[in-house]
Amino acid sequence: MNLVLADIGDLSGRQVVALPSKRSERGGCSGDQMFAASMLGLTFGSRSPRRAFLMGRGKGGGLTFVLEHRQSGDTQVLGGWGYVWGALFGPLYLLAKGFVGLALVMIPISVLVFVVGGTMIVLMALASPSFEITTVVGFFLAVMVFAVHGYLAVQLLRVGYMRRGYREGYY
Repeated sequence: MNLVLADIGDLSGRQVVALPSKRSERGGCSGDQMFAASMLGLTFGSRSPRRAFLMGRGKGGGLTFVLEHRQSGDTQVLGGWGYVWGALFGPLYLLAKGFVGLALVMIPISVLVFVVGGTMIVLMALASPSFEITTVVGFFLAVMVFAVHGYLAVQLLRVGYMRRGYREGYY
């Protein structure tokens, strides 16, 4: 029986506990142990299930995706400026990245996002008695519409890369 050392984080410091382990092929913990550890707030070495959940997947963390091709080793990083270009240009951004089919799928998604967002802005302007409130909330809604548009464009791009044989990097 192998033992895995786990840290239990609390305000007074770190305590080390030995847990029985059935190691997987990659040398890590089994799925059951990771689930149990995440429910108990345990960390395995430098890998914390809670931290992995909060920081996103892959090497980039958060909303940045690091994709690596299985055969060629080519790496694509999606995030940062990708969200800006996706928010501003949507289908053209996907077309520039070489995904013609996904660009065609993005066209009705873009129409839907901007129609729903524009409708929300107009309804809010009609319902609001104050010009200042209308301006601030309208600006906020416009920013949110572009943020959703950029997020959807990057997610479609991620799906396209995954279909081409890329996988998310776990380092």
